[in-house]
Amino acid sequence: MSRSFRTRPKNVIANERMPRDDDGNIIFPRIVTRSPKTGDIHPLNKRAIAVAYKRLPLEYFYGLKEIVLMPRNGEIGHPFGKYSPHSKQIFLYSVPPSEWILEDAPNSYLNHLKSSHASVSLEGSKAIVEWETPFLFMFYLNVLFHELGHHYIHQYKCKKKLPMDVYLNEWHADLQVSRIHKHAFRKRSS
Repeated sequence: MSRSFRTRPKNVIANERMPRDDDGNIIFPRIVTRSPKTGDIHPLNKRAIAVAYKRLPLEYFYGLKEIVLMPRNGEIGHPFGKYSPHSKQIFLYSVPPSEWILEDAPNSYLNHLKSSHASVSLEGSKAIVEWETPFLFMFYLNVLFHELGHHYIHQYKCKKKLPMDVYLNEWHADLQVSRIHKHAFRKRSS
């Protein structure tokens, strides 16, 4: 019982079970890039995600199959990203590079964008959102962290039950975002 899955720390489980190549190096989830929608960009590229692989705890990547950068199908932010628990994939969708025009966006959503350092102005029922590159990058990094939070919750569902409510599930994913931030951006002494 002392070595059961329930009692072993998640980082130990991930370190032992992550796939490795012949030299013993960890094989991280594949990153697939599809062309963004015409006029859009992928704020995070393969290189930025590969840096996240090196800076974040392994337990957020254990069991994840791939991260796919996709063109968006509909309006901006519907959704920004998505996690598929069945295929264990994270999908991140393209967005316009600097200016977004949003129709009938709720005030809570606009306030969230403002708190992410976007400039928001209203023209009738339209909202014009303008981004500077570093803030858009950080906003999208949070989208990746949020989806990693969903993966983390689903990957370790045997250790702790999944939240039954959609809103509670989103809250738990956001909680993981703050934990990932704390780990990724703490000062390093090297």
